[in-house]
Amino acid sequence: MIDTLAIYERLKDKMEPAVAESIAEVLGSALAQIQQSVTEGWQQQVDQSIAAMRAEVDARLTRIEKALEQLVLVQQQHSREIADLREATQRNTEAIAELREATQRNTEAIAELREEKAL
Repeated sequence: MIDTLAIYERLKDKMEPAVAESIAEVLGSALAQIQQSVTEGWQQQVDQSIAAMRAEVDARLTRIEKALEQLVLVQQQHSREIADLREATQRNTEAIAELREATQRNTEAIAELREEKAL
């Protein structure tokens, strides 16, 4: 707040009170305009800075969202591949069990043949 009364009080002793009052009013008005101009300029700079930061944050969020979408797609693909590998492992496990049974039968058949031959 500009103290035009203090300006007037200092000037009235050195000049006519009406002139001192006019000068105080003009100075008060000029200083108020300067203060408002500075405040508006500062506010515009702050608004511009905020807008620029918001744009940067939005751009970064967009990049993050795209990266997350890609990660989700890759994870889904990996999940499908893992499921396929589980199925293949299960088939291999079953095949190995069948081979063990066949090996056991062959071992037993060979043992029987040896016994027959030995008789």
